[in-house]
Amino acid sequence: MNFIDKFFYAKRSKKAYSKLPAELIDGALVTEGLLERGVDLQFLPRQMIVGRSDRKSTKTVGFTHGVPGSSTLAGVTFLADRRVRRALLQKHGVDVPEGATFSYQSKLDVVKYVRRIGYPLVVKEAMAQTLGENGTIVKNLNELEAEIGRIRVVDESFFNSESDYKNAAYAITGLLPTVQSESGAELKNERHRFLLEKHETGYLVRLIVIHGRVMYAMHRPSGAVQHIYTPLKKPEYFEVVGQQVMNALAGINTLCIDIVVKDIDKEVSGKDYIVVEVNERLHLHDVITIHPWDAKQITNRLVVSELNAGGINYKNVKSSLELNCLAKGLVDPNEFKAQMIEFIKGGDIEAVVQWGEIEMVKGEVGFELKGGVCDLSYLLNVVSAGLNMPVRPMSIDVSQS
Repeated sequence: MNFIDKFFYAKRSKKAYSKLPAELIDGALVTEGLLERGVDLQFLPRQMIVGRSDRKSTKTVGFTHGVPGSSTLAGVTFLADRRVRRALLQKHGVDVPEGATFSYQSKLDVVKYVRRIGYPLVVKEAMAQTLGENGTIVKNLNELEAEIGRIRVVDESFFNSESDYKNAAYAITGLLPTVQSESGAELKNERHRFLLEKHETGYLVRLIVIHGRVMYAMHRPSGAVQHIYTPLKKPEYFEVVGQQVMNALAGINTLCIDIVVKDIDKEVSGKDYIVVEVNERLHLHDVITIHPWDAKQITNRLVVSELNAGGINYKNVKSSLELNCLAKGLVDPNEFKAQMIEFIKGGDIEAVVQWGEIEMVKGEVGFELKGGVCDLSYLLNVVSAGLNMPVRPMSIDVSQS
């Protein structure tokens, strides 16, 4: 791929994905990689995607929020529980910040613990169920109490239909019954837990790891706003981190790892780093904003490795597509059609749609899509996730002409 191709891809992807929430970027890029290779897809709610070489094939490959189906449910569930994750990492000799979990009723224990390890501290939920929960740094008791009070309040926006895409479709863990405060706010149960960790100083480096290989390394400079990173030229310097962390967290094939190191210009050994956060999602929204082509290459590596492992036949890469689509499980097919027409008219993407027959009884409508891979990936992910669309399908079958 030459400079001109990279330039135009960056231009197309920026236009297509600039309004897509961070939670959907990984899945959209995976969709793009699958569509380019001629794979037929089925879209399900919350960015669950099933791919096969054609309609008759029994071999499938799956992704959820961009996380491959080759990662086990047990693996991602353990990863979501920060207590289990910390224990697994420590068991395998990987350093993590000094820390402990507490229930909301353990106020005295919290005070004693803080007196022992001191400030600054990082306050986190014990269960990580949303994208990039890196915690909040607190420097004194007032800030600590305020942050504990803030995270205890139940964020009800996660339970409405407009924010449904923010919820993980896997590794969902049950919460204890909630309680109401005197002001009427819904609070997490007193036995619900949060994590306090010692804030580690040094260079913060984010690694993107696929099947044990560090594909990308980037550094967030001190004082920079969150999600503003600078790519590092030598990701191989951190290869030992990817191998050790992935070995410790069995059943996971993709990882986004945040570490703190003392020097970013030399190769890291087994004890030169501290893991401060790990997530099974790749967080490619942080890459695509600075180097879109790099984000595409990372996704291509993931898609091709999963297709090969699943024995899925795929074709040569193509960037202009013709797709036959069937939306199923619609409460109101006519309204679905109307909102899609309105969305395409909005000008965020360039796509041509030709409508087929509407089956009111079955709740189905067929349509053909023509356009660039970025635009069609964006459109299909928005529609299947129900992003700002009241009428959403239960599934969309997509085959290539």
